[in-house]
Amino acid sequence: MTDCLQGAFSSGGGGGSSGAMTQLAQVTSSGDTDKLDTGTITAASHLYWEIHSPDSGDGSDFSLQFNGETGTDYDNRYFSNGGADSTNTGADSVRCAMGADAPGFCYGHIKNVATVEKIMIAFGMVKTAGATAPERKGAVGGWQNTSDQITSIQLIREGEAFANGIVFTVWSIT
Repeated sequence: MTDCLQGAFSSGGGGGSSGAMTQLAQVTSSGDTDKLDTGTITAASHLYWEIHSPDSGDGSDFSLQFNGETGTDYDNRYFSNGGADSTNTGADSVRCAMGADAPGFCYGHIKNVATVEKIMIAFGMVKTAGATAPERKGAVGGWQNTSDQITSIQLIREGEAFANGIVFTVWSIT
């Protein structure tokens, strides 16, 4: 757990208090796969997620899909090192704020209300060995579904397998 957030975490179900975070899922990559799936998680109006990567592979970006939906109902805007935004609409996933052939991490928050589009913000960084400065990444995006809450999240890499040891964790925020 992240030390600065540890006091806000609780483990397991239960009522929790305002501002508490409850871990819903944690999966770790091993073997040759391009998708990590949380399995079914408890629907919550606010979700927080983190990805920790010892090495993300070939530089391909990480993306999220919700409830196994692979259609074109996703859109996002992302940047690297404060550069100009890139926009992707009608996509099959929401881009995370990470992607490089280097160790790094990213985290994000999802507003998850069934009757409105789900929206997400993400921030991340990677540090290539020998580089003078880390790279910073950012993304915002949405899933246009207005009838379901998110009850599973898939972390994907299109066309590239995850490196071993990537940890994907999801919490609910109450």
